[in-house]
Amino acid sequence: MDRTQDMHYEGHVIRTYHDGRHLWFAASDLARALGLRDGYALIRSAHEEDKAYPELETEGGRQRSAIISDIGLIVFASRSLKPSGRKLLLWVLDELTS
Repeated sequence: MDRTQDMHYEGHVIRTYHDGRHLWFAASDLARALGLRDGYALIRSAHEEDKAYPELETEGGRQRSAIISDIGLIVFASRSLKPSGRKLLLWVLDELTS
């Protein structure tokens, strides 16, 4: 899995990765931006194929990280009834189509 260009959401850096088919987002970065407890809380309800726990290089060295696919993030954002969910959905759709 290759690290790609960082994205920015609500003043937060969101690390992204590409596996040749999908763009993957660091769940911990998204959780921080959304005010959630941690990345695992964000992805726990995602479909198995939309979440992964690979060993990735981080500021603290190589470690197991939770990531969510582009499709998983769209599903997560579209299920939210909060205004922040709609804002996230619009952001991710804009990022993926521009």
